[in-house]
Amino acid sequence: MMSNTEGTTTPSLVTSNSAPERLTINSSQVHVWCADLNIHSDRLHKYYHTLSADERDRSARFKFQKDRDGYIAAHGILRAVLSRYVNTKPCQLRFYANNFGKPSLDTSTGPGMPRFNMAHSSGLALFCISRDREVGIDLETIRPLDEIKEIAAQSFSPKEVETLLALPDKEQVEAFYTCWTRKEAYVKARGMGLSLPLDRFDVSLSPDEPARLLASREDPQETFRWTLMGFNPRPNFVAALAVAGHGWQVKFWHWSDE
Repeated sequence: MMSNTEGTTTPSLVTSNSAPERLTINSSQVHVWCADLNIHSDRLHKYYHTLSADERDRSARFKFQKDRDGYIAAHGILRAVLSRYVNTKPCQLRFYANNFGKPSLDTSTGPGMPRFNMAHSSGLALFCISRDREVGIDLETIRPLDEIKEIAAQSFSPKEVETLLALPDKEQVEAFYTCWTRKEAYVKARGMGLSLPLDRFDVSLSPDEPARLLASREDPQETFRWTLMGFNPRPNFVAALAVAGHGWQVKFWHWSDE
């Protein structure tokens, strides 16, 4: 179900709802939470009131109710998850973004704020938490895509395009999303946004190859600084996690509002 590179253990997806209200995390751990965003209206109302004024304003800008509810659920659950790692109520957490938009916890809230990242697609969300490692996560729904070759040619490196097109046609759709999530997770972990072109580095994407950052034309040493992990949190979903350094282990939790 899950693949990883040297330096990590192969985790199992935790589906129980037994996570304690207060969690600790050490420098060799990464926690990944999986959450459904299609939740009851009373829970959505609760999450809405934990959001900042800016987050509420952003939620109001969505044209469709489904997108608005998804934003509220994702950001509300993120606050609820993070509150388990710090001695602060969800509504009291404060965030700031770097120049490229990557969010972090405001350290003025308290010392030792954890690092985090989130992704969501088709009503499912993933949240990754670390103590002091930069992290990035991405999630995509596997669905038919008519313009795989065109999009890959625009966004992937020549090596990745070559590998993708060499695969049997029936494997290309999942390989495309596998490549996409691994590249996005790495870019998100770096926190550089679109200033880091997607064709400047190569990731693995073949079904029989573990997740890896294969090459970087920006800095060849990047391949030694990062570890990638690919996994499928649900059927028809593909996800990737990028973490600075090696020797870390992953624990998966399933978020429950019960």
